[in-house]
Amino acid sequence: MLEAVVSRHLDFDEAHELFTCLLDESEVRMAAYLAAMQAKGYGGAELAGLAMAMREHALRVDLGMTCDTCGTGGDRACTINVSTAVALMLSCHARVAKHGNSSITSQSGSSDVLSALGINVVAAPDTVHDGMDACSFSYLHAPLYHPALQRIMPVRRMLGIRTVFNILGPLANPASPRYQLIGVSDRDLLPIVAEALCHMDVTRALVVHGDGLDEAHPCSTTTLLEVCGDEVSASTITPKECGIRSAPILPVSSPEESARRIEAVLRGDGICEDRVLLTLNGALALHVATGRDYDECADIARETLMGDAYRQLKVIRNAYPKA
Repeated sequence: MLEAVVSRHLDFDEAHELFTCLLDESEVRMAAYLAAMQAKGYGGAELAGLAMAMREHALRVDLGMTCDTCGTGGDRACTINVSTAVALMLSCHARVAKHGNSSITSQSGSSDVLSALGINVVAAPDTVHDGMDACSFSYLHAPLYHPALQRIMPVRRMLGIRTVFNILGPLANPASPRYQLIGVSDRDLLPIVAEALCHMDVTRALVVHGDGLDEAHPCSTTTLLEVCGDEVSASTITPKECGIRSAPILPVSSPEESARRIEAVLRGDGICEDRVLLTLNGALALHVATGRDYDECADIARETLMGDAYRQLKVIRNAYPKA
Protein backbone atom coordinates (compact mmCIF):
# COMPACT_ATOMS: atom_id res chain seq x y z
CA MET A 1 0.00 0.00 0.00
CA LEU A 2 2.85 2.42 0.76
CA GLU A 3 4.11 2.14 -2.82
CA ALA A 4 0.64 3.09 -4.10
CA VAL A 5 0.44 6.04 -1.70
CA VAL A 6 3.77 7.34 -3.00
CA SER A 7 3.03 6.88 -6.70
CA ARG A 8 -0.61 7.89 -7.25
CA HIS A 9 -3.89 9.08 -5.77
CA LEU A 10 -5.90 6.29 -4.20
CA ASP A 11 -9.52 5.73 -5.15
CA PHE A 12 -12.29 5.90 -2.53
CA ASP A 13 -12.17 2.22 -1.55
CA GLU A 14 -8.37 2.09 -1.37
CA ALA A 15 -8.25 5.18 0.83
CA HIS A 16 -10.96 3.77 3.06
CA GLU A 17 -8.89 0.61 3.49
CA LEU A 18 -5.72 2.63 4.09
CA PHE A 19 -7.23 4.40 7.10
CA THR A 20 -8.09 1.07 8.73
CA CYS A 21 -4.57 -0.21 8.00
CA LEU A 22 -2.98 2.90 9.50
CA LEU A 23 -4.58 2.20 12.87
CA ASP A 24 -2.63 -1.07 13.14
CA GLU A 25 0.72 0.23 11.91
CA SER A 26 3.79 1.08 13.99
CA GLU A 27 4.52 4.76 14.62
CA VAL A 28 7.41 4.60 12.14
CA ARG A 29 5.13 3.23 9.40
CA MET A 30 2.42 5.76 10.25
CA ALA A 31 4.94 8.57 9.88
CA ALA A 32 6.09 7.14 6.54
CA TYR A 33 2.53 7.01 5.19
CA LEU A 34 1.67 10.53 6.36
CA ALA A 35 4.90 12.04 5.04
CA ALA A 36 4.53 10.23 1.70
CA MET A 37 0.95 11.39 1.27
CA GLN A 38 1.87 14.96 2.16
CA ALA A 39 4.70 14.97 -0.38
CA LYS A 40 2.51 13.48 -3.13
CA GLY A 41 -0.68 15.46 -2.42
CA TYR A 42 -4.26 14.16 -2.30
CA GLY A 43 -7.13 13.50 -4.64
CA GLY A 44 -10.78 14.22 -3.90
CA ALA A 45 -11.92 10.59 -3.82
CA GLU A 46 -8.89 9.80 -1.67
CA LEU A 47 -9.87 12.42 0.92
CA ALA A 48 -13.47 11.23 0.88
CA GLY A 49 -12.48 7.60 1.47
CA LEU A 50 -10.27 8.54 4.41
CA ALA A 51 -12.90 10.87 5.87
CA MET A 52 -15.71 8.34 5.63
CA ALA A 53 -13.51 5.72 7.33
CA MET A 54 -12.77 8.23 10.10
CA ARG A 55 -16.50 8.79 10.61
CA GLU A 56 -17.13 5.05 10.78
CA HIS A 57 -14.50 4.66 13.52
CA ALA A 58 -15.82 7.66 15.49
CA LEU A 59 -18.28 7.70 18.36
CA ARG A 60 -21.79 7.67 16.92
CA VAL A 61 -23.88 10.80 17.36
CA ASP A 62 -27.21 11.43 15.62
CA LEU A 63 -28.09 15.12 15.70
CA GLY A 64 -30.39 15.28 12.70
CA MET A 65 -29.89 17.75 9.85
CA THR A 66 -27.01 19.97 10.89
CA CYS A 67 -24.49 22.52 9.63
CA ASP A 68 -20.77 22.77 10.33
CA THR A 69 -18.30 25.62 9.86
CA CYS A 70 -14.70 24.51 9.86
CA GLY A 71 -11.38 25.44 8.29
CA THR A 72 -8.20 23.55 7.57
CA GLY A 73 -6.07 26.16 9.35
CA GLY A 74 -2.53 26.75 8.19
CA ASP A 75 -2.89 30.34 6.95
CA ARG A 76 -0.67 31.67 9.78
CA ALA A 77 -2.65 34.93 9.80
CA CYS A 78 -3.40 34.55 13.53
CA THR A 79 -6.99 35.74 13.12
CA ILE A 80 -9.62 35.38 15.79
CA ASN A 81 -11.35 31.99 15.62
CA VAL A 82 -13.64 32.93 12.76
CA SER A 83 -15.28 29.58 12.02
CA THR A 84 -16.02 29.04 15.72
CA ALA A 85 -17.55 32.48 16.17
CA VAL A 86 -19.57 32.00 12.99
CA ALA A 87 -20.85 28.65 14.30
CA LEU A 88 -22.16 30.40 17.41
CA MET A 89 -23.84 33.06 15.25
CA LEU A 90 -25.30 30.49 12.88
CA SER A 91 -26.90 28.55 15.73
CA CYS A 92 -29.34 31.45 16.09
CA HIS A 93 -30.79 30.32 12.75
CA ALA A 94 -29.91 26.64 12.19
CA ARG A 95 -28.78 23.48 13.98
CA VAL A 96 -24.99 23.54 14.21
CA ALA A 97 -22.75 20.54 14.96
CA LYS A 98 -19.31 22.13 15.22
CA HIS A 99 -16.36 19.77 14.84
CA GLY A 100 -12.98 20.95 16.09
CA ASN A 101 -9.85 20.45 18.11
CA SER A 102 -7.29 22.15 20.29
CA SER A 103 -4.52 24.03 18.55
CA ILE A 104 -2.00 21.93 16.67
CA THR A 105 -0.64 24.36 14.05
CA SER A 106 -2.26 27.69 15.07
CA GLN A 107 -2.39 30.14 17.97
CA SER A 108 -5.85 29.03 19.03
CA GLY A 109 -8.00 26.03 18.11
CA SER A 110 -11.79 25.81 18.34
CA SER A 111 -11.63 23.85 21.59
CA ASP A 112 -9.26 26.41 23.10
CA VAL A 113 -11.43 29.44 22.33
CA LEU A 114 -14.75 27.79 23.27
CA SER A 115 -13.26 26.76 26.60
CA ALA A 116 -12.05 30.34 27.09
CA LEU A 117 -15.64 31.45 26.37
CA GLY A 118 -16.84 29.30 29.27
CA ILE A 119 -18.21 26.35 27.28
CA ASN A 120 -17.58 22.69 28.11
CA VAL A 121 -15.90 21.27 25.00
CA VAL A 122 -15.69 17.63 26.10
CA ALA A 123 -19.39 16.84 26.33
CA ALA A 124 -20.33 13.19 25.72
CA PRO A 125 -22.79 12.15 22.97
CA ASP A 126 -25.86 12.08 25.25
CA THR A 127 -25.03 15.58 26.50
CA VAL A 128 -24.56 17.05 23.03
CA HIS A 129 -27.83 15.46 21.92
CA ASP A 130 -29.71 17.17 24.76
CA GLY A 131 -27.74 20.37 24.20
CA MET A 132 -28.66 20.44 20.53
CA ASP A 133 -32.34 20.26 21.46
CA ALA A 134 -31.84 23.04 24.03
CA CYS A 135 -29.83 25.53 21.99
CA SER A 136 -29.35 24.24 18.39
CA PHE A 137 -25.61 23.93 19.01
CA SER A 138 -23.24 21.11 19.81
CA TYR A 139 -19.48 20.85 19.86
CA LEU A 140 -17.67 17.64 18.98
CA HIS A 141 -14.11 17.72 20.34
CA ALA A 142 -12.15 15.60 17.87
CA PRO A 143 -9.95 13.66 20.35
CA LEU A 144 -13.07 12.61 22.29
CA TYR A 145 -15.11 11.58 19.25
CA HIS A 146 -12.24 9.96 17.32
CA PRO A 147 -10.64 7.64 19.90
CA ALA A 148 -9.13 5.59 17.07
CA LEU A 149 -6.80 8.51 16.34
CA GLN A 150 -5.11 8.43 19.74
CA ARG A 151 -2.10 6.57 18.34
CA ILE A 152 -1.85 8.85 15.32
CA MET A 153 -1.82 12.16 17.22
CA PRO A 154 1.70 11.72 18.71
CA VAL A 155 2.99 10.89 15.22
CA ARG A 156 1.51 14.12 13.85
CA ARG A 157 3.18 16.12 16.59
CA MET A 158 6.48 14.28 16.08
CA LEU A 159 6.46 14.99 12.34
CA GLY A 160 5.97 18.70 12.97
CA ILE A 161 4.42 19.26 9.53
CA ARG A 162 0.91 19.62 8.23
CA THR A 163 -0.55 16.27 7.22
CA VAL A 164 -3.66 14.97 5.51
CA PHE A 165 -5.42 15.08 8.89
CA ASN A 166 -5.42 18.89 8.77
CA ILE A 167 -7.58 18.54 5.67
CA LEU A 168 -9.64 15.62 6.97
CA GLY A 169 -10.79 17.40 10.13
CA PRO A 170 -13.49 19.47 8.38
CA LEU A 171 -14.63 16.40 6.39
CA ALA A 172 -14.77 13.86 9.23
CA ASN A 173 -17.46 15.37 11.48
CA PRO A 174 -19.13 12.38 13.23
CA ALA A 175 -22.52 14.12 12.98
CA SER A 176 -22.33 13.88 9.15
CA PRO A 177 -23.60 17.43 8.57
CA ARG A 178 -25.54 17.96 5.35
CA TYR A 179 -24.53 21.64 5.16
CA GLN A 180 -20.89 22.68 5.42
CA LEU A 181 -18.76 25.80 5.17
CA ILE A 182 -15.13 24.70 4.77
CA GLY A 183 -12.22 27.11 4.52
CA VAL A 184 -8.91 26.09 2.92
CA SER A 185 -5.70 28.11 3.25
CA ASP A 186 -4.18 26.54 0.13
CA ARG A 187 -5.96 27.64 -3.05
CA ASP A 188 -5.00 24.38 -4.78
CA LEU A 189 -7.16 22.48 -2.29
CA LEU A 190 -10.38 24.17 -3.44
CA PRO A 191 -11.29 21.70 -6.22
CA ILE A 192 -9.93 18.72 -4.28
CA VAL A 193 -12.07 19.36 -1.19
CA ALA A 194 -15.07 20.16 -3.39
CA GLU A 195 -14.62 16.82 -5.18
CA ALA A 196 -14.39 15.04 -1.83
CA LEU A 197 -17.68 16.61 -0.74
CA CYS A 198 -19.33 15.29 -3.91
CA HIS A 199 -18.66 11.78 -2.55
CA MET A 200 -20.07 12.59 0.90
CA ASP A 201 -23.80 13.17 0.49
CA VAL A 202 -23.93 16.88 1.33
CA THR A 203 -26.96 18.95 0.41
CA ARG A 204 -25.05 22.22 0.09
CA ALA A 205 -21.50 23.22 0.94
CA LEU A 206 -19.11 26.08 0.25
CA VAL A 207 -15.36 25.61 -0.01
CA VAL A 208 -13.74 28.98 0.61
CA HIS A 209 -10.30 30.49 0.03
CA GLY A 210 -9.74 34.15 0.84
CA ASP A 211 -6.44 35.29 -0.66
CA GLY A 212 -4.34 33.09 1.61
CA LEU A 213 -6.90 32.72 4.40
CA ASP A 214 -8.99 29.64 5.18
CA GLU A 215 -12.02 31.93 5.38
CA ALA A 216 -13.53 34.84 3.47
CA HIS A 217 -11.07 37.76 3.30
CA PRO A 218 -12.27 41.07 4.78
CA CYS A 219 -10.35 43.27 2.31
CA SER A 220 -9.70 41.13 -0.77
CA THR A 221 -11.41 38.71 -3.15
CA THR A 222 -12.57 35.33 -1.88
CA THR A 223 -12.90 32.32 -4.19
CA LEU A 224 -15.89 30.03 -3.61
CA LEU A 225 -16.73 26.56 -4.85
CA GLU A 226 -20.35 25.69 -4.10
CA VAL A 227 -21.25 22.01 -3.91
CA CYS A 228 -24.87 20.94 -4.30
CA GLY A 229 -25.09 17.16 -4.32
CA ASP A 230 -22.52 16.17 -6.94
CA GLU A 231 -22.54 19.49 -8.82
CA VAL A 232 -19.87 22.16 -8.29
CA SER A 233 -20.03 25.82 -9.32
CA ALA A 234 -17.32 28.46 -8.95
CA SER A 235 -17.62 32.14 -8.08
CA THR A 236 -15.86 34.96 -6.25
CA ILE A 237 -17.05 37.46 -3.70
CA THR A 238 -15.79 40.66 -2.09
CA PRO A 239 -17.01 42.47 1.04
CA LYS A 240 -18.37 45.28 -1.16
CA GLU A 241 -20.62 42.85 -3.03
CA CYS A 242 -22.23 41.98 0.31
CA GLY A 243 -22.61 45.63 1.29
CA ILE A 244 -19.78 45.29 3.81
CA ARG A 245 -16.92 47.77 4.12
CA SER A 246 -13.42 46.34 3.81
CA ALA A 247 -11.19 46.16 6.86
CA PRO A 248 -7.72 44.83 7.65
CA ILE A 249 -7.02 41.74 9.73
CA LEU A 250 -5.92 42.27 13.33
CA PRO A 251 -4.01 39.24 14.68
CA VAL A 252 -4.47 37.61 18.09
CA SER A 253 -1.84 36.07 20.33
CA SER A 254 -3.86 33.69 22.53
CA PRO A 255 -7.20 31.85 22.88
CA GLU A 256 -8.12 34.21 25.71
CA GLU A 257 -7.66 37.28 23.50
CA SER A 258 -9.62 35.63 20.70
CA ALA A 259 -12.45 34.79 23.13
CA ARG A 260 -12.59 38.35 24.50
CA ARG A 261 -12.75 39.87 21.03
CA ILE A 262 -15.34 37.37 19.79
CA GLU A 263 -17.56 37.90 22.82
CA ALA A 264 -17.37 41.67 22.33
CA VAL A 265 -18.59 41.34 18.73
CA LEU A 266 -21.35 38.89 19.69
CA ARG A 267 -22.44 41.41 22.33
CA GLY A 268 -22.87 44.09 19.67
CA ASP A 269 -19.63 45.90 20.44
CA GLY A 270 -16.10 44.91 19.52
CA ILE A 271 -13.65 46.42 17.11
CA CYS A 272 -14.74 47.23 13.57
CA GLU A 273 -12.21 44.88 11.95
CA ASP A 274 -13.58 41.88 13.84
CA ARG A 275 -17.18 42.83 13.09
CA VAL A 276 -16.42 42.98 9.37
CA LEU A 277 -14.68 39.59 9.45
CA LEU A 278 -17.55 37.88 11.29
CA THR A 279 -20.30 39.58 9.28
CA LEU A 280 -18.76 38.50 5.98
CA ASN A 281 -18.09 34.92 7.02
CA GLY A 282 -21.42 34.74 8.82
CA ALA A 283 -23.11 35.67 5.55
CA LEU A 284 -21.44 32.74 3.79
CA ALA A 285 -22.52 30.34 6.55
CA LEU A 286 -26.09 31.60 6.38
CA HIS A 287 -26.09 31.11 2.61
CA VAL A 288 -25.02 27.50 3.10
CA ALA A 289 -27.73 26.91 5.70
CA THR A 290 -30.57 28.76 3.96
CA GLY A 291 -29.73 29.13 0.27
CA ARG A 292 -30.49 32.87 0.42
CA ASP A 293 -28.50 35.49 -1.52
CA TYR A 294 -25.26 36.72 0.01
CA ASP A 295 -26.39 40.32 0.45
CA GLU A 296 -29.53 39.20 2.28
CA CYS A 297 -27.45 36.88 4.44
CA ALA A 298 -25.09 39.76 5.26
CA ASP A 299 -28.08 41.75 6.53
CA ILE A 300 -29.14 38.80 8.71
CA ALA A 301 -25.57 38.45 10.02
CA ARG A 302 -25.43 42.15 10.97
CA GLU A 303 -28.74 41.89 12.79
CA THR A 304 -27.63 38.73 14.59
CA LEU A 305 -24.58 40.60 15.91
CA MET A 306 -26.78 43.26 17.49
CA GLY A 307 -27.51 41.14 20.56
CA ASP A 308 -29.05 37.87 19.41
CA ALA A 309 -25.67 36.16 19.13
CA TYR A 310 -24.66 37.18 22.65
CA ARG A 311 -27.94 35.95 24.10
CA GLN A 312 -27.35 32.68 22.24
CA LEU A 313 -23.84 32.43 23.71
CA LYS A 314 -25.31 32.61 27.21
CA VAL A 315 -27.83 29.87 26.36
CA ILE A 316 -25.02 27.67 25.03
CA ARG A 317 -22.98 28.24 28.19
CA ASN A 318 -25.95 27.10 30.26
CA ALA A 319 -26.42 24.01 28.09
CA TYR A 320 -22.72 23.07 28.32
CA PRO A 321 -21.42 24.40 31.67
CA LYS A 322 -17.75 23.97 32.44
CA ALA A 323 -17.01 21.84 35.50
